[in-house]
Amino acid sequence: LTAARGKFGTLLLDPFDIYIETGPTTPGWTFQGTPDLTFTPPVSPLSSTSVVNVTELQNQLANANVTIQTSGPADGSGNITVAAPITWPRATILTLTADNSIFVQQAISAPAGGLAMTAIGGSITVAGTVTVNGFSAAAEGSIALSSPINASTVTLNAIGAITMPSSGAIRASTLNVSAGGLISVDGAVDVGTFTLQGGTWRQVANPLPAFSATDFRLAGGSFLRALGGSGSSTPPDDITPSVRVTDSYLITDIYGLQGMASTSLLASHFELANDIDASGTREWNGRAGFVPELFGAEAGAY
Repeated sequence: LTAARGKFGTLLLDPFDIYIETGPTTPGWTFQGTPDLTFTPPVSPLSSTSVVNVTELQNQLANANVTIQTSGPADGSGNITVAAPITWPRATILTLTADNSIFVQQAISAPAGGLAMTAIGGSITVAGTVTVNGFSAAAEGSIALSSPINASTVTLNAIGAITMPSSGAIRASTLNVSAGGLISVDGAVDVGTFTLQGGTWRQVANPLPAFSATDFRLAGGSFLRALGGSGSSTPPDDITPSVRVTDSYLITDIYGLQGMASTSLLASHFELANDIDASGTREWNGRAGFVPELFGAEAGAY
């Protein structure tokens, strides 16, 4: 796209809305490509809303990786909605790429396969149980997981927030998490290796949701896990010149203790709520173990 004596520009096309459901596939749409397949629209689509029949999709996944993407000459919003359960037996990957948002409303089951989702301009919402070998979700907006995710590897990358209510859960060999905002997790986490790469992980509740990681790594962001408190301290005033009021975070497990080393929490106040068993930390950080806390200019001063 050019203008007279101008620079090259970019032609932006409004995208499709795609539904994966039990109805018939929209006429003209086909699975094309070798060896991987892409769900491809006709040259002159008649509607901005298109359907992928779930049985046809499962049959294709039995033989090849499949990509479903919303980009194309239509006037839709660019959303992908999984409105029917999807299951397949092979070690193939279903890739969903939406110009806007992705809504997983039904279960996806492929214990040997993979699910890769990218919401280029929106968010990802998972409300159906997902059981796959590899699971990845990347969103320009937020990621919300309200149903369990069971996978060997789970990767979450959101420019916005990540939320998981108590109805959600993550069970995986490896969990990698990165966000540009708050990470609010009220569901259980049971993983082999946990890596926080960015974002503000915050769990302050009594009781706390279950959390277990054989190898625990803080590569970025901040990690707060406490029974209560605000971490603040109010200095003495004219009325009570000798009284300092401290509302410390109450640390109850080794994960919260390690999180105290987060840079954004170094000015906060903490208090141990109970004895903490640190014996499991020998496997942390690739067997390097627990990272000493940093107070002032010295590490390891408690």
